[in-house]
Amino acid sequence: MEHFITGPSSAELWSNCKAYLQMRRNCPEEESGYAAQEGTTAHHFSEEAIKCGHYDVHQFVGQVYDRTGIECTEEMAEFCNVYTGRVKQLVDMCNALGVAVDIKSEYRVDLTHIHPGFFGTRDLHAIAIASNWAIVADLKFGRTFVSANDNRQLMCYALDIVLRYPNVEEVRFEIIQPRCLGATGAIRTATYTRAELELFAGVAAEYQAANHSNEIQVATAGPHCTWCEAIGRCRANAEYVMSMAEPVKFNPNLLSSEEVQKIIKQSKLVKNFIDGAYQWGLQLARQGTVMKDLKMVKVKSREAPKRSLTVEEAAKAIKLVTGMEPDMDKIAPRKIGALSEIRKTYGDAVAKMLSEPKTETLALRGIEEAGTPEQSPMMIALNQPITKLEK
Repeated sequence: MEHFITGPSSAELWSNCKAYLQMRRNCPEEESGYAAQEGTTAHHFSEEAIKCGHYDVHQFVGQVYDRTGIECTEEMAEFCNVYTGRVKQLVDMCNALGVAVDIKSEYRVDLTHIHPGFFGTRDLHAIAIASNWAIVADLKFGRTFVSANDNRQLMCYALDIVLRYPNVEEVRFEIIQPRCLGATGAIRTATYTRAELELFAGVAAEYQAANHSNEIQVATAGPHCTWCEAIGRCRANAEYVMSMAEPVKFNPNLLSSEEVQKIIKQSKLVKNFIDGAYQWGLQLARQGTVMKDLKMVKVKSREAPKRSLTVEEAAKAIKLVTGMEPDMDKIAPRKIGALSEIRKTYGDAVAKMLSEPKTETLALRGIEEAGTPEQSPMMIALNQPITKLEK
């Protein structure tokens, strides 16, 4: 699918840091993970339930979405029904007012008036336009809390609405997130006025221009760095995170609720920074950079979950462990979730064998570390470029 690198989905990053695009260059592209594919599946079956007029996703339980290979389960249907139920309420309300509700899927949001080439794509949303207001119901299927307030991604989408509908003065967004309940339950709302959006449009234009400029930009660190691909190599972020490590003066005895909230919010940023910095260190080591007091070794690693198991792979595993001739129709081409399906049918032994460590990866270890890593570790001389590992 076509993608604009500083699109609405990354608005929290580029609208807070003018150097975001420059910092993330040469970072490996992240593949779409299972969570994203699961969300796409949930959006698909929700859309089907809404369009057929029944609003009940349970009718699709057991069906597999061919685009992702993920099956609609009872649990998924239950969560999706929170969204479809809310859309039904919106439709009923608008019908009473004589207002039409549009269900849009894979909808292209055109923001080229902000910056050349600027656009985004929305998975699924229900939108109603009446006189001077618009209301949008948006499904978020993830488990990470998504706020509707000051949500830069939603503000980009709202800019598209006020541009296309000159009479609209307010855009109300409803985030329906059934797997992550907040103080108001699964539904969170925020209203953006035309005046607020026009101010944001100026900021968006400035930051888009800076990110796509050929001039060197200064990075700005903050909570938004949590989602940045360059989190481990950015000096501004390193200084920001290290400042958190300074001794903090807390109230005597018990921590206050405000202090606990601050620590919890910061902990994810610190963890992501450490993970990112470690990966950046490995990349430098592979390029031949001397890593003082560190050595590079080979260690066992679990393979990433397979995107697809071929019929032959699954059949071989089943026959090897169980001695059974597998039903080829039942195991034939399944994508994400294949291991769980095989576990249900043929037991844990097959699934365990398929998920055992099969690959090796590189890791940095301290020179004085006691013990010998598994699988023939290769010591790298500190003053020599790192050479290719032995097979």
